[in-house]
Amino acid sequence: MSLKKILNLKFSIGIVFILFFVRSFTNGFEIFAQNDTSVSAYIGNGTFSVFGYAPSGSQVVLSGIGIYDEIRASKNGYFEFKDQFLPINPAYEPCLTAKDKLGRITSPVCIPPIPTDYEVNIGPVLLPPTISLNQLDYFVGDEITLSGQSVPNTEIRLLMFVDKKISIIPQAHAYSIPEIKAQTDVKGNYSITLPASRKENYRVFSKFKKDQDFSPSSNTLRVKVLPYWMFILVFFKYLFSVSKQRIVEIIIISQIIAIGIFITRWHLRPHKIMAKNRNHKSKIANNR
Repeated sequence: MSLKKILNLKFSIGIVFILFFVRSFTNGFEIFAQNDTSVSAYIGNGTFSVFGYAPSGSQVVLSGIGIYDEIRASKNGYFEFKDQFLPINPAYEPCLTAKDKLGRITSPVCIPPIPTDYEVNIGPVLLPPTISLNQLDYFVGDEITLSGQSVPNTEIRLLMFVDKKISIIPQAHAYSIPEIKAQTDVKGNYSITLPASRKENYRVFSKFKKDQDFSPSSNTLRVKVLPYWMFILVFFKYLFSVSKQRIVEIIIISQIIAIGIFITRWHLRPHKIMAKNRNHKSKIANNR
């Protein structure tokens, strides 16, 4: 065997040995790093569960500092959050809200501070109904329609207060109208229609009855019944709001119309002059 071949063989063996050593070193380093790594997580001081009723099929959210979870209420409105970990500071009150199928959100219901030394089961928590109006402005003679969603086949109570200003001093007084009762259907929907017989300012909210308990009040809506002549002002207010949103389009359209009128008049002007000259000549001939 020649000297050159011997040197090449030794060189190849050396390369293999170096690669093997490097691979062994890196594997050992990886094992060392994996053994030295630890994973930890903080899960709070204790656990609690909360259940109750919300609008049928709504998205129920449990939220607070260090707490967040959401669940879909069943068809009968029942929901339950199980084994929720308490935050570090139990003084923070978690709150419950629900969003119905039309995107309306209930007013929040907050839970008092929860004990941390044992597992707590809270409920039933009754989330209020959702409520909305069918239009923004009402005039005397219109019908006010309030609708929303709640637990199916339950009693809904609508409460209305009329705001009255007694003097020029900015102090408002209110008196209540007798409660109006309604019933939700099998899907949890309800609708109440009231006549707008005179100019008034109302505050309206609703609640539902489950067994012998009432839910908290819904969001409060303010309803203004305006006199007939206010229709003109509301109409111009609407036009103004639309024009502000479409000001660029309005300017472009007005310029196109102005250019079209200018071109039309300039193009038809010679014909008008010729028609005028013909009429003048005919008048001269008649005079002769």
